[in-house]
Amino acid sequence: MAASLLDTAFEAELRALVFLFLLDEPVNADYLGALDTLAINQRTFGIGSNNLNGTHRLAAGELRARTALMSQALKQLTLSRLATFDTSAESAGFRITDQGAHIVNQLRSDYAERFFNAAFDTIDVTGYANTTHLARIITSVEAAS
Repeated sequence: MAASLLDTAFEAELRALVFLFLLDEPVNADYLGALDTLAINQRTFGIGSNNLNGTHRLAAGELRARTALMSQALKQLTLSRLATFDTSAESAGFRITDQGAHIVNQLRSDYAERFFNAAFDTIDVTGYANTTHLARIITSVEAAS
């Protein structure tokens, strides 16, 4: 995945906040990395009509990089008190805080709205599937390429 303005740790923090806002259970970086890969590349993975950052043949290869970015993002969001690590549920993970939700509600750019819709649609289509299932969707496209 080539580095660009849209593939920075800061931009991953904003995408992570959107995911945490939409999800109602604690999640980890692996799960968010898989969701992020799918949401950005919906058309490639057959779960939507377009790819937010353009179409390319290496979308499946983004999983590792996007997971690493989500790991960095979750650390920074926790330090900034926009997310918290929740151990009260059956599976521990990260949740958005009220302050983080406030930030999401302030995102008004065209790209933010497109990503929010893509994230919502991805979660809806994948039915809150677990990380393993999401990774299978991604790697099945890689194997078919």
